[in-house]
Amino acid sequence: MSIYHYSKYKILIDPESKKTQGLQVGDVVRRQYFDTPNLIYSLMIVLETGSEIIREKESYYFIGALIEGDEPKNGELLDFVRVTNLFNRDRSGALYLTASDSEAPYMDVIDGMATEHSLYLQDTPKRITEKESFLFPIKGAVRNPERIVITYKIRASKALANVPLTFGYTDGNEIDGNDTIEVSTQWQFKLSLITIDYPAQYPRQLTIAPILSGDDWCEVSDLNIVRLSNLATFSDSTKARVGKITGIIDPVFGLLEGYGAYFQNLYATRNVNIAGTLTAGDENGFASTFYVGKIHKNVIINSIGAQFSASAIAQEPSPSGIGNVVRTNGNTELCVQSAAWRMEHIGQKYTFSVWIKGNEGKISLYQDEHYIQDVEIEIAEKWRRYKVSFVVAPSGREAMYIRFETSLPNLLLTAPQMESGSNASQYQPTDEHLSYVEDYGAWFSKGGIGGTIQNPLLRLNEDGSISSRNGSFVINADGTGHFSNGKFKWTQDDIELKDITIRWGALDDEAKDQILSQSKPLTIRVFVSSNLSTTQIYDKETRALMPNWAHTNLKLTPSLFIGNYGEDDLISQVADPATKRPGIKLGSVSWYKNGKQITSGTDSCWIGDVAAKYAITIKANHIGQHSPYMRYGFQAVWVDGSGNETVVAADIQFTQLTNPGARVAALAYAPDGNIFKNGESKNLTARCDLWRGAQIDSTNAEYRWGVRDESVFANAQMAGPASKGSYTITLRSVANMIPGGVLYLIGSNKHIIQSVDEQTKTVTLTSPLTRDYVTNSIVTTPLYDAWLGPGWAVLSETYPQGVIAGWKTSEITLTSNAVRNFETFKCAIKDIDTTLGNSYAGQIVFDIITFTDMTDPFVVDIIGTKGFVIKNGENDIEAKALVYRSGRETDATGMEFHYSWKLFDSEGTQVICTYQGKQITVAKTDIDTRGALICEIYQGLNLIARGQISIVELYDGEDAYSVQIFTSDGNNFINGNISTTLTACVYKGSQEITQTIPDNLFCWKRTSTNADGDTVWNELHAGIGRYLTISDEDIYRRAMFTCEVTIN
Repeated sequence: MSIYHYSKYKILIDPESKKTQGLQVGDVVRRQYFDTPNLIYSLMIVLETGSEIIREKESYYFIGALIEGDEPKNGELLDFVRVTNLFNRDRSGALYLTASDSEAPYMDVIDGMATEHSLYLQDTPKRITEKESFLFPIKGAVRNPERIVITYKIRASKALANVPLTFGYTDGNEIDGNDTIEVSTQWQFKLSLITIDYPAQYPRQLTIAPILSGDDWCEVSDLNIVRLSNLATFSDSTKARVGKITGIIDPVFGLLEGYGAYFQNLYATRNVNIAGTLTAGDENGFASTFYVGKIHKNVIINSIGAQFSASAIAQEPSPSGIGNVVRTNGNTELCVQSAAWRMEHIGQKYTFSVWIKGNEGKISLYQDEHYIQDVEIEIAEKWRRYKVSFVVAPSGREAMYIRFETSLPNLLLTAPQMESGSNASQYQPTDEHLSYVEDYGAWFSKGGIGGTIQNPLLRLNEDGSISSRNGSFVINADGTGHFSNGKFKWTQDDIELKDITIRWGALDDEAKDQILSQSKPLTIRVFVSSNLSTTQIYDKETRALMPNWAHTNLKLTPSLFIGNYGEDDLISQVADPATKRPGIKLGSVSWYKNGKQITSGTDSCWIGDVAAKYAITIKANHIGQHSPYMRYGFQAVWVDGSGNETVVAADIQFTQLTNPGARVAALAYAPDGNIFKNGESKNLTARCDLWRGAQIDSTNAEYRWGVRDESVFANAQMAGPASKGSYTITLRSVANMIPGGVLYLIGSNKHIIQSVDEQTKTVTLTSPLTRDYVTNSIVTTPLYDAWLGPGWAVLSETYPQGVIAGWKTSEITLTSNAVRNFETFKCAIKDIDTTLGNSYAGQIVFDIITFTDMTDPFVVDIIGTKGFVIKNGENDIEAKALVYRSGRETDATGMEFHYSWKLFDSEGTQVICTYQGKQITVAKTDIDTRGALICEIYQGLNLIARGQISIVELYDGEDAYSVQIFTSDGNNFINGNISTTLTACVYKGSQEITQTIPDNLFCWKRTSTNADGDTVWNELHAGIGRYLTISDEDIYRRAMFTCEVTIN
């Protein structure tokens, strides 16, 4: 049996010393100092105190039991100080000041080491008589090789010898240790130390069994059973610390780090100034009820949902006071943020914390595939908050995850939080909407505003609702509510008056339109779609046209979208002045051919009525060799409910390509149109044909489809050797390489790009090289395809990006998920006809096509508070993203969505800088002549919208004139918007003078591979003014647009 036999020492004070003895029986005393190179440490329990005469002077002493540490010796420092007392609560506290402990310096206020962590504590005497024994069952579990300290006072009605004392299982099957004691008629202090022999699964008790008879009795008082570890360490008994607080484990904040002050109770009067964050919780330190500080702290989306994978909601309250508690078995993971958020925060330090309750054991935590550290559950079935800090690392996963790897069953998890820095602060609950701002604000969930604190004017109720003092109005947590004691009620869809209910769903279309028309439309967009390719091929040898509009008629269909009216196509809605129904004005629809109005039934053109959506059918070939360009325009008048008229117009351009005969070419088109619309076909198709002369060859061709992706780079070579363990490689080219991108070395060794230095062509990786590499080693990226070239990600079954079929055929099928606002696709076709005489065998030709998604509910408009021109290198650019839904601005505060910005160079191929936030500042030093700025908007983890603009810099010069061209919907030459308006601005130095120049002095010119078509195009666009609307139909493969301005 494991009774620990301790040694006793008598410590005397030198009679010549002026020190006095202040120790008492039951004190736990400690000495600790450095005697280089050794640390001297002793922990003792005071068993007896007294004095004796030495050299005719009184000398005070105490007798102590050494329970841990070094034996006291003559000649050593024997300065012992009390750290606690085993039964006297008035002596349980102490001050501990150290500069030699690990994580020193600090000063601790410690208290309750022996009593607060006691396994059994008895303050009042307990008496037994004949045939009785003392039974003291402990609380909690103990296990081998823990050591237990048992102290108590005992007396009896008569002296007793060899009284048995045992500590073991309550059923008596196993005994950890036993002893015998002597009992007198006076109170005596007793101490026993027992080392636990057996595991923790069975409950234990202390038994003292004196043999009593007749009127005999025995009493025990001030019993304390406590672990030795609780007396030897202060970590669980620190009530306050000043200095280095690293190592303190708080039930709310977890493990603390750094310098500061830690208090469990704080009182302050007069002025209290706080810079940063102030939180308040309930009486246990849990459940945040009051918060003043940074609004955007916890970056986890819907942390109250605790949406861990393979988990089930447990019917148990959360220690945080809010949110789900979930139960998991084994490995699980939590999606904490989007891939875009992860890329923007690479290299920044964050702390993840979560409340866990379960069995004892280990959990390994990862950020995506990157190991962070292990956490250990030391006390079973007890809630505790655990935290780990890590540096955000890149990953190829579709979102950012915190992963738990463990074999522990029945883990309970709740209140996850991820925040910037190394410390875990009080839990901040979040739902599906995060506020991506750097502002500070206040939040509280209980109490009220105004009135008195016990009877506030505005109440914050326990169920999450807000109400007035007398209940005359209520706003519920689900958004419903009422005014005037229920006389005016509302839900998400309905408004109910006292005796009248108005339901939006019950209104007819006419009433809805009248209501909607009272608001001025914020956005009007008109498109013209074609059923045939906008490029027509003329074969000189056969004199054939493909497609031949006389055989396969050309059909052009207009579409109209207005913000306030949702995402439906309004082209078939007819205005009715009598009922004030908004729509297309009767008789206002007209079509134009190269600016000349078309009369239906003439020139082989037939214009449909409203039922046919005013589509025009063209049954003859209007394009000839001498006029290889044709533009068709649509125009109508929209009338709103108030009678206001607005002209709406759009056009589409066709070009004829002369083929000398056997030449091959690729032509892409959208047979069902290139606009996703509400209420129509869910999927669209893109087709690309290989034309051999004037015929389509579908048997001797191989196909590749790609989507625009600026991070895809061409295969590169290393410019020098690199050693195992290095984080950097030097390449011959770093074009299109961006942070967060994936690269492979010699085809199989995957790495994530941390940063790219374009000047030195050095790429820094997030993980070290696992082997040596020689000069000219090949560097690749998984989505690159040589047929498509850099800047295009090849589509496949494993990387569909919303394309559900046809990745290696002439036709792909797209869902609306493939297009976010707009998206550009490229088809590369290889001629595999090996027939003798085919000089084009092996040649690769390509074409591109752009789709627009009008079912997307969000539209982005980027505005510049000071414009987008940097003048004389003096000003920065302040850009702000406005998000519209159904024509109305949403997220005006920038708190609902996440805004991810990228600044491209003048060529549109390299990312120069990244930003985040609704409003950003682009430094003037980031722009070299011009740049393209793209903003992507995320709702949670989903990309919902994208917009872009151009930035240019201008400098004053003596009599220096310049013309700058801007686009309305971003820079199409990066991502291929289906339609954009070019605006020419004229500057003299940095002073804009555009308004002083007449429209007839603006001449637009196009330069492309079709020289004949350019001549006609240029003639039609001379003297048309500063504005030019173009689309993909204006471009065959590549085109450059310029504007020449004559200044008198």
